[in-house]
Amino acid sequence: MSATGSSAEAGATLLEMLVVVAIMTLVAGLTFPNVPRTLDRMSLSRTRAELVTKLRMARADAARRGRAVSLDIADDGRSYGWDQSEVALPAALRVEGETRSITFFADGSSSGGVLEVIGRRGALKVAVDPITGVPAALGAG
Repeated sequence: MSATGSSAEAGATLLEMLVVVAIMTLVAGLTFPNVPRTLDRMSLSRTRAELVTKLRMARADAARRGRAVSLDIADDGRSYGWDQSEVALPAALRVEGETRSITFFADGSSSGGVLEVIGRRGALKVAVDPITGVPAALGAG
């Protein structure tokens, strides 16, 4: 208010501010619940990609050494690896499979199998072809 008593000054009233805060709260409420789900899915995808990479490395290691190499999954599913190389998984994830071990042979073939990276909000699969020994991610993610 000016000294003459008119309210010529432009400004936001308390009611206008409350409306803006309410709208921002609604938008945040609709947007942010998806963030944890997205982060969980990203962690699951990243862990599956790392598993595929390690399977490829184990296959290459078998060819390089000229002998079989087995990638083993821990009994609790919280880690996997071969020889001196072990990978611990993030807290909420584990690896399961129809078999606890996949063996790669010097000729590039393997015992084959399907492994599954399991998280709180889903699972993603990796298949290892027994003839070629090539691991591949299955499905989206």
